[in-house]
Amino acid sequence: RTIYGGNKVDEYSREIDAIKAFHALFLDKTGNEWSERGNFQKLPNKHYPLEIDYDQHADNDKIQKLLESTNLNIQSKLLNPVQDLVKMIFNVENYETSFIII
Repeated sequence: RTIYGGNKVDEYSREIDAIKAFHALFLDKTGNEWSERGNFQKLPNKHYPLEIDYDQHADNDKIQKLLESTNLNIQSKLLNPVQDLVKMIFNVENYETSFIII
């Protein structure tokens, strides 16, 4: 059975020990030295960092305001609590906030 994800929590009494452990883990997982991350080489069967643009949904605010200000007159047959749940599930801002907190 394969388990994806997971977490590991180690305690270090000294900051330098935690940094060294991170550097070793980064090398193990990516095949690259942390100090050389500016020249990162993607390797087979290794992890690689993803560049994340946290402002990529900046236009979502504009779209959301437009949708809220526009009287679309869309009638739903769903009960209001179900409508609220669907809105919550598909609210991208909620996901972004959750991931940033993690």
